[in-house]
Amino acid sequence: MIRASVGRCIGASLACAAPLNAQFIQPEDRTLITDFSYVTALAATQTILYAATPTALVVYDRQALRWQGAVGVADGYPDGGPVGMAANPMDDSVWLAASGRWLLYRPFGRTFEGGPLPGRAIQVVLDRDDPVSGAWYQTSLGWYFVDRGGIPRGGNPPPPARRLAMLSRAELRRAVPALDLALSRITRDERLRPFEITAAAASQLGEAVYVGTNGNGTFRVDPVGAQAERLPAGLIAPGVGALALAGGRLCAGTDHGLASRASSWTAGRRGVTCLRDDLGDITGYEAPPGAIVGATVTAVALTRRGVWAGSDEGLTRLGSRPVRLTTVQGLPANQVRALAADDGGVWVGTTAGIALVSDDDRPVVRSAVSFGAAVGALLLSRDTLWIGSALGLVALPRGAAEPVVIDGGPALRLPVVDLAATHDTIVVATPGRILWRAGGTWTDAGAGSPAVGRVAAVAAAEGSVWAAGSAGIAQLSPRSGVWTSFAAPRDVPAPVRDVVVSERWVWLATEAGLVRLDRRAITR
Repeated sequence: MIRASVGRCIGASLACAAPLNAQFIQPEDRTLITDFSYVTALAATQTILYAATPTALVVYDRQALRWQGAVGVADGYPDGGPVGMAANPMDDSVWLAASGRWLLYRPFGRTFEGGPLPGRAIQVVLDRDDPVSGAWYQTSLGWYFVDRGGIPRGGNPPPPARRLAMLSRAELRRAVPALDLALSRITRDERLRPFEITAAAASQLGEAVYVGTNGNGTFRVDPVGAQAERLPAGLIAPGVGALALAGGRLCAGTDHGLASRASSWTAGRRGVTCLRDDLGDITGYEAPPGAIVGATVTAVALTRRGVWAGSDEGLTRLGSRPVRLTTVQGLPANQVRALAADDGGVWVGTTAGIALVSDDDRPVVRSAVSFGAAVGALLLSRDTLWIGSALGLVALPRGAAEPVVIDGGPALRLPVVDLAATHDTIVVATPGRILWRAGGTWTDAGAGSPAVGRVAAVAAAEGSVWAAGSAGIAQLSPRSGVWTSFAAPRDVPAPVRDVVVSERWVWLATEAGLVRLDRRAITR
């Protein structure tokens, strides 16, 4: 149990901040959404399709062709993904062949177990006549049987006719005689970028074949007509650098550079992925070539007209007719660090000031204010635009021509990395502390709290505050007055770059992808 004094009360809207309490997030309360387009292995049962990627094991509902969830490294998934899989039709569990390890994933409880293998794993197979006893692993040193007790021992695998395993290239051709008819759909995306088939698996009854690629996702192929239907492929790129939430819809700005180890297949992809709270209606808004040149989407905003993305190359409104604005159109600088949606427009924070951009058919910069400090955060609350800058907190009342520097003590003159609001409370995050304003009074939580490392983002909802940073996340409970922390990579898979909170969920932007936490479960 980690404890650290936090200090004073924060007014009627929030409770008194006291100790910090370290807790654990259960696997069933955490969902990972990342780029599922690069597939290293596939396995199917009567109800489930498993697709392995370098960063997550993806679970699809075979009947609805709907994504059900994913588990990642924080759950025990092997970094880099497996080279082979085989699923047990009796209980929907799946055996994985990683580099030098065997693993068994059980969907009930979402748990992994595993151990070392002699040699380098090549493939894994089950015995169709006895799939519950264990799995056979082919390695660089021969065949080994791993039973439910987890002890590898040498022996002969079942004959090929009895094996439950992934399909080889020749077996895929035999399973889908007219495969060539589907190849143009499978190996080319809408921009005609080329991809290769990396994995294949057949359903137990043979009514469907699933094909995975190295960047174009997973397809369900009809063995007779060779019709190919693409399954949801998650985010545009593996990592997430910025979030926005509006109207029950969450949008994640992809951060290609954060997940470089497993993201070479998305080297040309930039943009925003939006989805509903229930993980349905996943829509990717990929930027056109040149619109987002840098690796990172640094800020996201949702307006009535579309989805806005900021980057080091300016501001882009994504959609069927993308629009890009830079200093040529009047932005104070091309390096966009923050966005805030307003009625009929969007506020833009750059490294040289702020601007208000119209949200119409032909967006233009309506007004711009330049000042000698980079802007890292924007928050529109009632009649005031709060500006978090490198020199501290600034406010621009509606209708005012110039921003006003907020005088709230030395802590408010530190660089501001994020802002949030709930009811009448404004929350300010600097790299090392959290502050808030309630009832006209500013309160400082103290240096070093709430133990999330270097603070990157803050969110507020219903009187509670969420802080996120390099070491994880923490929440200030309005009832107990305690900061509750959840560490990375134990509870969240990677350092957190952004956080937003809805009525049911806490959403985190990390280099491993988008993480959804069950807010009710982790705050009870």
